[in-house]
Amino acid sequence: VEANVEDNVEDNVEAEDNKFNKSNETIELKENNISENNSENVDKENKIIDSEKNQENLSEDNSNNNETETNVDNVGDSLNNDIQNDVSNEIMNNLQELINNLNIKFELSKEIRKGETANTYLGNYQNKKSILKLFKKNHNKLITNQYLDNEINNQLINKNLFPEIYYINKKIGVLIYKYFDGIQLNKKSFKNINLIARKLKTLHSIDCHKKNKSLEDQFISYKEILKSHSKIDLINEGWKHFLNIKDKSDEQVFSHNDLNKTNILSDNVNIVFIDFEYSSMNSRYCDIARIIESFSFNDNETETFLELYGMEANSNIIKSIDEWSLANTYIDLIWAYIVEKLYPGAIENSYIVNLEAKLDNKSYKYSNN
Repeated sequence: VEANVEDNVEDNVEAEDNKFNKSNETIELKENNISENNSENVDKENKIIDSEKNQENLSEDNSNNNETETNVDNVGDSLNNDIQNDVSNEIMNNLQELINNLNIKFELSKEIRKGETANTYLGNYQNKKSILKLFKKNHNKLITNQYLDNEINNQLINKNLFPEIYYINKKIGVLIYKYFDGIQLNKKSFKNINLIARKLKTLHSIDCHKKNKSLEDQFISYKEILKSHSKIDLINEGWKHFLNIKDKSDEQVFSHNDLNKTNILSDNVNIVFIDFEYSSMNSRYCDIARIIESFSFNDNETETFLELYGMEANSNIIKSIDEWSLANTYIDLIWAYIVEKLYPGAIENSYIVNLEAKLDNKSYKYSNN
């Protein structure tokens, strides 16, 4: 679907770029003419008025010039916005046409987010407010979307961990589910900590077949994609750390693997987890460490969270959380390298630089404990 949309839009983008360039040339000519006319007017004024009056007019002319430059900038911004809107509308129209051709009863409203593995849209499915996820083709054998297995997604829905699924077609990569009218959790109240802890405990109780892939399987695929990467030594360090803590971990559970604030929504009564694309069999400490770090729990909040989850906040458990906090940072950075390689320009370099600095800081603290 995306390939067809992008092909249809390329010609439109090029045509709009040509129009924009011509418009810019026209604007530049007008700006030059304005500047020349203003210069001539100033010369005439200098010949017929005294110096004090001339100074006042010069100030007025400068003000007019500034106003003209502002108007030119505004026109340029407006044209840029028009082009972006035209391209966006063209993409949405083409996507809607393709959805209709697939006999999917979904009416697009707007794009919510572009992701590395899927794009997300808001709309209506059979007159019900819904979310549509359009998954990108997986050409690199990345292990994603295991939660779309019927055995897993049925449990997620029945346990009220994920919204009701209206439509799913794994062959073409389309998922439509009920819109959850909630917001991102930010407040660290006891109520919220309690909700998250109990929901996480429920998530980790999901029954999965042994055939489901693990984080170790995912890591191996990452290493293969990045085998010639300039930071291969750092990647191997992350792999070594992961193997060390994996051997010490308790039993494997169904893990979300990306449980940060943005993937936990609340309607003040219930919470749901979204964006399960990277879920797999893994240690429970992966999700626990991510939540504690994402919400910046202090020692008391961490102890409360663990107790509500059903664990004692002893020194061994805290050590396991610290080990997985470091592992999660390695994995985030390695995933950023993958996105950088597979989708050039999709991730800002500053994000990678910040992750590398974060990893250095964590590695230093970990090695000195």
